[in-house]
Order: sequence, then C-alpha cells, then structure tokens
Amino acid sequence: NMDVTAGGTTQSYSFDSSVTSLSNMHWQENSFTFTATSETTLLSFTSTSPTASGPVLDDVSVTLNGVATDED
Repeated sequence: NMDVTAGGTTQSYSFDSSVTSLSNMHWQENSFTFTATSETTLLSFTSTSPTASGPVLDDVSVTLNGVATDED
C-alpha cells in the first residue's frame, strides 16, 4: 500500500503483494493528477504497507497538462 502526495493532494493506492514473485510482479498502471502549487512542487511516494515487502515503483513520469516534457 502507498500514499502519493503533491500540491496538497494525497491519494492512497493498495495492492495485494501476496500474489507477486520476483518473476511475476503483477504490475499495475496507476495515475495521479495534481496541480503544482509553486515553481517547484514535491511529489512523494510513502509506503503504508505493514510488511517489509512494500510497494515497488517503475517508469514514473510527470506531464505538463497531459504532455510529457524533457528538461535535460
């Protein structure tokens, strides 16, 4: 289980990790919509899992009005 927070908005996500393994993580796609409250806004991911095997993240992206931007 995990909370995602940014710009004063928090959303909770849950997942049954008892069905996962290293060879099959049962990945889920989720989205989180928020409005930045300043030029820089902290995006945080906080485990709320009661066990040592908490959430795993992969391929996180942030878009501006639905359009991916590359600031490199």
